[in-house]
Amino acid sequence: MSTNHSGKTKQLEVYRQSLRQPKLRMANVANMARAAAQADGAAGQDDEPIVIPDGIVKWLAQLTLLYGVPFEYLVPDAAMLPPESIRFFYVDQNWTNRLVDGAVNIALGSTQDYVHILTTFEQTAQAAAVAQGLVRAQLRGKPAPATLAVGGTLTGVLLRSAVVAGWPGMEVSAFSDQAGTQALPLLRMDRLSDNVLLCIFNGVPELVNFSEPPEGLHFGVIGNPAWSPPPPTTQAQYQVALRGVGGKFPAGQQINDAHGNAYTSPITFRASVAGVLDIAQIQADLTANLNAQGALNGSPPLFTASQFAVQMIKGAGLQQFEPGTGKTCNGNVI
Repeated sequence: MSTNHSGKTKQLEVYRQSLRQPKLRMANVANMARAAAQADGAAGQDDEPIVIPDGIVKWLAQLTLLYGVPFEYLVPDAAMLPPESIRFFYVDQNWTNRLVDGAVNIALGSTQDYVHILTTFEQTAQAAAVAQGLVRAQLRGKPAPATLAVGGTLTGVLLRSAVVAGWPGMEVSAFSDQAGTQALPLLRMDRLSDNVLLCIFNGVPELVNFSEPPEGLHFGVIGNPAWSPPPPTTQAQYQVALRGVGGKFPAGQQINDAHGNAYTSPITFRASVAGVLDIAQIQADLTANLNAQGALNGSPPLFTASQFAVQMIKGAGLQQFEPGTGKTCNGNVI
């Protein structure tokens, strides 16, 4: 590769000018450096195209997804993320660009190195942005996604809760619409500690779902938020969300009101034995509540043992958040 001393001299002069004018924008300095490199008629004609090694691109892509960034840089004060809290955030591209800029400047040995970095930084940053969509698949040893979304606004969520340790297989998904039909690429999902979870998405979510691991089913109930400890109230401490078993609703489909909240039926216990369900009373309450929603067939309505099992099955719990509105949707969706 040939060396053009006249072009190099002009590039160094650009660097000195940037030192004399500290307020000069980095992008302008880079443009001036490129222009200086081509000022001589043959400058740049014999230079080989710059190829950034794949290993460096992968490392920089991970860096833009905040891998290796100390947690105190993300959350400077613990009060900003108290226990049992969730925080949604944007990733400032100017900040990550400066992060990459600092990383590629580690081995600078001369002013010529500095000018070289100026002229190639944009190419380096673009290569890292393209590789962002591959990082998660590569770290998990999975095939690369069929399509990659490049150039979107990076957003994320930090969750500090006991559920992070309690459900290590918890799944997180984000959508760009409130209906939950347009999924956003999940670029990173990592447990930073026993109770802190970090997720980063490519795009701005309108809906974020947190769901329990879906591997198993069991009988169970959900807490009643309207219940309070003594003095006694008329509300049951536990309840189940109603599911269709015929009638107007498909079998197994949760029955919700106009606001998306589940219709429920109370769960009662035997008065004589603590912790034992009163099956007869639960059946009567389920029959009455399902019939009120038009979910049972027959007159009088028929409620069988298999239909009772459908109501009592508790699958993977789902908690929804709408970051744009600040709304926490009903967590009884099961």
